[in-house]
Amino acid sequence: MLKFLAKVAEKYAKSTNTACVVWSIFHQPKMPASLVKKD
Repeated sequence: MLKFLAKVAEKYAKSTNTACVVWSIFHQPKMPASLVKKD
């Protein structure tokens, strides 16, 4: 799942700064530790 979201973020990063927002959300303390560790 995380890999899929990462690919989507990269696609948006090519035209916008959406990736920055996406990763900011991913790195919030609310996210499961397992997802943060994979990154």
